[in-house]
Amino acid sequence: YKIYAKSISQEDINKLIKGTDLKIDSISSHSSISAMMPPIFFDDELRVKQVKEYEKMHAKQEPYLGFYLTLVLSK
Repeated sequence: YKIYAKSISQEDINKLIKGTDLKIDSISSHSSISAMMPPIFFDDELRVKQVKEYEKMHAKQEPYLGFYLTLVLSK
């Protein structure tokens, strides 16, 4: 499957849903740390654990320091 994406911010999303029945239920983010790491990185369980802890700690911290935003919308 091909996935097409457009880089937009939380403010852009707010503008897109303004005037609709949609509302933002939650927002989180994550960095691209794991996407940048070579396969050998994942051989060290302690390093992987540290990255997971970092990601969880920053996932909901404004101004969303992560590279990717994940929004849950409801109608």
